[in-house]
Amino acid sequence: MHGWGAYSDEALIYATSTPAQPAVATTAEANEDVEIAWSEPFNNYESIDAYRVAIQTSAGSFLEDTDHCDASTADVMQEATCRIPVSVLTAAPFSLTAGDLVVVVVQAHNARGWGPLSAENTDGAVIITVPHQMAAPVRNDASTDT
Repeated sequence: MHGWGAYSDEALIYATSTPAQPAVATTAEANEDVEIAWSEPFNNYESIDAYRVAIQTSAGSFLEDTDHCDASTADVMQEATCRIPVSVLTAAPFSLTAGDLVVVVVQAHNARGWGPLSAENTDGAVIITVPHQMAAPVRNDASTDT
């Protein structure tokens, strides 16, 4: 009876979502490094702009090592691979020891947010320690000159 009222605020509906769960990442021994590789999950119609790669510590928690595996950088994202020195994995905070499996999870991000974590890998690289250099041999009374 008094005419039309004001329009409501507009509603936005995006036909996109966070990225799908990535497949299980792989780990492999690469000289004195561990190589971590993953494949791009379905992006749900928004470009993936970052990844997180987390490594299980000896205490069972997962931590990122962005010094060696910053999966939000363009080169690491493009290759979907990074390498972490074994010396980093055997030191704190990871504190892995000989025979430990290097367990990782990966997560993808797009404009809608972080998708679900991948499942943990159940095989792959195992920590192998390099033997320490032995001390030089010492001559004693039982030694010969030859």
